[in-house]
Amino acid sequence: MLPALARSFDEYYLSYAQRSTVATEELARQIAPGKNGMFLPFWLVDGQAQRLWNAKAAPTDSLGAALHQRYLAFRSD
Repeated sequence: MLPALARSFDEYYLSYAQRSTVATEELARQIAPGKNGMFLPFWLVDGQAQRLWNAKAAPTDSLGAALHQRYLAFRSD
């Protein structure tokens, strides 16, 4: 399964009542720091949260790097 970017209000993450199925407790706190239903974008790999998405840091994998370049191009237009 290819890495996927889960954005804010992504149905995949929201659909789990118990989000420990998708993310570790530590990463879940980072994803939803305010505990108010708002969460930060993060990378999913094989259905598991891996790390937060950082718009300022380019990922090292080829797909992440390509998506990052598209994001930067979008922001500069």
